Amino acid sequence: MTTKWPVLHYGDVPRVELKTWTFAVSGRVARPFTLTYDELLALPRKTVRCDIHCVTRWSRLDLIALRWGGEWLTPEHGWPARLLVPHLYLWKSAKWVRGFELLDQDMPGFWEQNGYHMRGDPWREERYGGRALTQHEINRLRNLSKKRG
Repeated sequence: MTTKWPVLHYGDVPRVELKTWTFAVSGRVARPFTLTYDELLALPRKTVRCDIHCVTRWSRLDLIALRWGGEWLTPEHGWPARLLVPHLYLWKSAKWVRGFELLDQDMPGFWEQNGYHMRGDPWREERYGGRALTQHEINRLRNLSKKRG
């Protein structure tokens, strides 16, 4: 366990303009919709206490998606909104979330495309899932998803 919170991500921290920031829900839903940041904050919320585990072998206790320890998340940690998936490795808890697209099958995200495990259960040490996908395989999966959506 660590008392620090390491900053790990690929690429730059995005600059966020809250006046134009939106959160979209799309895909296999009856009515797709988009929320502004204020509308997202106005939704009912509950505090979820869970531990987070990084594939690089550190853990931190009790993180939540908009705030941690009573403070707003920092941009480096995913502000303005971070997905939190309890019980899975932290790469499954994407930073800078802008929406959800519901699919009828599992699709590999950035880390899974690069060789990380599709599920990522820290208790089963599901860190790596094998070889990285080729761009051809990634495009095929995206096209299959679009045809079903």
